[in-house]
Parts: sequence; structure tokens; C-alpha cells
Amino acid sequence: MNYVKAASSAFAATSAALLIWAVALTPRAPGVGWNPVRVPTLLTQPLFWALAILMFGALFVASRLSRRIPRILLFWAPTVALSTLGLSVLALGVYAWIHS
Repeated sequence: MNYVKAASSAFAATSAALLIWAVALTPRAPGVGWNPVRVPTLLTQPLFWALAILMFGALFVASRLSRRIPRILLFWAPTVALSTLGLSVLALGVYAWIHS
């Protein structure tokens, strides 16, 4: 079960870092929206990976809590929500790529 928790923490942390980067840290230019073409260049940014590692650490520590209610609130709820968001954005990108 520890491997599943670590893998889900890693995927959720990467999704959270991508979401935080896209919403808060991307410079805004008038008339230009956030596009998925920048994602490969984003994966080479050290700040992105530092944010992802920080999120992974927080989620992994939350997964190791011994009490049930804090573990559900601090690990399972954010992990499931962020993983669902990450998979849905990925599916939307694949759908748009196939139908373009």
C-alpha cells in the first residue's frame, strides 16, 4: 500500500505543481492565453520541480498519519481531487489533439 500512496502522491504533486504554475506563476500577456505548447519547456524548469517535490513531501507525510480523519482530509481528498483534475486535463488535451 505504501507504493500506491507514493505513486498517487507523486502524480497529484505533479498535477498540483502544473496547476499552480499555470494559474499563479505564468506571466500574463494581453490577448495570449495559457497554451499546452509550453508544457515541455515547463518540465525543464527547476522551480516547477522544486514545487512538485515540496507538494510530494507534504502529501506523502500526510499519507503516513496514524489517525484516520486527518489522513482522509489531508491526503485522500487532495490526492483524489488533483489526480482527477490531472487526468481530465490530459484527456482533454488528447481529445483536442485527435480532433484538430
